[in-house]
Amino acid sequence: AGQEQAPPIPQIYFTPLSADKAESSEAAAAAAAAAGAVGDVEEKSREAADARNRGADAGTESNKSNTKSNIVDSNRSNKVTTSDQTRSAAADQQQQQPSQRRLEQQQQQSNSGSSSKGRSLLRHMWTGGGRRRDIYRWAPTQQQVTAAVQAWLASSTAAAASSCSTLHECLVAAGVAMDRLTSDLDVQVLQQMVETGMTEVPQGRTRRPRIFVYDMPSRFVGRLLQYRPSKQTCSWRIFSKSNFTLYTTSNAESSWRYPLESHLHELMLQSPHRTLNPEEADFFYVPVYASCFMEAVAGWADAPWWNVHSRSHIKQGVSMYLDALNWIRTTYPYWNATKGSNHIWLFAHDEGACWAPEEIYNRSIMLSQWGRMSHAVPQDGGISMTTSSTSRWEYNYNKADDKDDPAMPEGFMKAIGSHPCYTPSKDLVLPAFKPPPLYHASPFVGGDSRRTRDILLLLRGDLGAHRGPDFSGGLRQTLAKLAKAGNWKARHGIWIGTERELEGDQSVLLSRSRYCLVVPRDGWSGLFEDAVLHGCIPVVVTGPSGSASGGIAAGGIAQPFSALVRLSSAMVKVTPDDLPALPRILRDVTLLEEEEMRANLGKIWHRMAWLSHPWVENHLTALVRDNLRKHPWVQEDLDSQRLQQQSAHQHMGRQSFFAAEAAAAAAAEADSSNSNSEVLVPPIID
Repeated sequence: AGQEQAPPIPQIYFTPLSADKAESSEAAAAAAAAAGAVGDVEEKSREAADARNRGADAGTESNKSNTKSNIVDSNRSNKVTTSDQTRSAAADQQQQQPSQRRLEQQQQQSNSGSSSKGRSLLRHMWTGGGRRRDIYRWAPTQQQVTAAVQAWLASSTAAAASSCSTLHECLVAAGVAMDRLTSDLDVQVLQQMVETGMTEVPQGRTRRPRIFVYDMPSRFVGRLLQYRPSKQTCSWRIFSKSNFTLYTTSNAESSWRYPLESHLHELMLQSPHRTLNPEEADFFYVPVYASCFMEAVAGWADAPWWNVHSRSHIKQGVSMYLDALNWIRTTYPYWNATKGSNHIWLFAHDEGACWAPEEIYNRSIMLSQWGRMSHAVPQDGGISMTTSSTSRWEYNYNKADDKDDPAMPEGFMKAIGSHPCYTPSKDLVLPAFKPPPLYHASPFVGGDSRRTRDILLLLRGDLGAHRGPDFSGGLRQTLAKLAKAGNWKARHGIWIGTERELEGDQSVLLSRSRYCLVVPRDGWSGLFEDAVLHGCIPVVVTGPSGSASGGIAAGGIAQPFSALVRLSSAMVKVTPDDLPALPRILRDVTLLEEEEMRANLGKIWHRMAWLSHPWVENHLTALVRDNLRKHPWVQEDLDSQRLQQQSAHQHMGRQSFFAAEAAAAAAAEADSSNSNSEVLVPPIID
């Protein structure tokens, strides 16, 4: 209701004391003393102010001059003539005595050259005794506070050269919006900074690269969570009545398929690489919950719609991203400064960034879960663009190009343009978010390592029986027909079927399988992640094909992190034309090659698990402990492997030592033989 206002730019440079783990015990004790000083100032500021008002006289100017000169002790030594003033000054001194001692200790430590301790004290004071106020509030910048403090100090010695005489006036003159200071405590903290000689405000410690997360208007994030029809949608987790985290992603077809949108946003907000100062940012992340809008809001709720109501959800998604781009461009200067080259966008829907607006795709970094390597081809209307691979009409970006939107008079297909779905040189394919319960039986997390892998090949899920012919490019339908006609399950141990046809726990079935098929759905499927997390060798269907069914994989499909991690040594690639010969192809792989590929999976499986979030990490830790209690022989096998590795390393070390000794002896012998074989040539005498 009403025009949305752009929020002020957050610029905070202070981190809590707990973030600095390298501080000494003396610094920690001094920080606790500083916290007490701040608490005393906060609790007794009003009472002390009343006492000072009763005792105000000609000594006020002397107190001010002494404060600016960092002479704290002289504030208590002014002579008072009247009895009321004497009593008020004594009360003031008694009330401020604990804070005074702590400030003196702090000043002594600052004068002793301990800059790290001073920074810790300053951080502790600024955060109000360790509370994480710095994350949830606006604060003046380092340059503003430093300029204000230096001007205030200069006013005591050169009043004519300074335009301010009080800290408040100097802050205003430096451009600090005083209404952003949350309380009078902030002014008290700044005053203590000056009194302790901290004339420069240190910046917070943020890791490189630094990422600034845009605080987008509610129509792109928060409002969509209000319009969603079910709390299981649009989020990667929900909370029970006992405040326990429940995942919204499961193996069921009805689960939320796009949790990465909210999960990555939450990880960015709590990342140690996040900076709240856009001026020092290396990258800018733009959170837009487009999958939430297209899947859970559009068509289910009466609003919102972008510009013009349309049955095409892709058209609405294109309008949504263009609206976000326009807001960023007009609110902040950072897009225009680099033409968007350091901006990061997530396209978590089925076909990833295939339908991203051309202005965003060609200039920015794309994160998606669909690494389809395809090229633009002519479409209806004379527009060249990639061919959509979805079977759902409302998400097909090659159809229903309505041109009644004033924001896109030439249609949304023109706004999408002719870019590919994925550019390895600048984009990144991310793994689908898989919570630990989905791979609880994996041998990598303490599952039964002695379980026999009696299934040669596994594909369990939707086989497109009730889907259109474009679903999965026809690959799943083809595999279902081949498995049924050739009786692959009984003859070769190849299990291909739906959840009803192949009963059992999905994680257990994957742990029993030697190979796992990786085929798309209406875009990305997440089967590659399932296979790697269970030590099941992925069989990726990709590459050109002479049949029409191979069109979706004709240019190849890049798997998660394939641009950064060498995955070719841990998977098998087949083309759509090779599907009838799958049993023979897999039987031809030797056991040595199979074990080598599975060993390589053990080196990269953690790349497919999102373990950066504290809850996910703690949950996985508890799951591993539970598995080790259920399967004690797993720990025994791990200890045995560790001893074998140590023995191998020792043997390699001895071999290297002997080889080095032999090489040195051979070199010495060669030098000796060369010296002995020298021929002395007599001089020629004329």
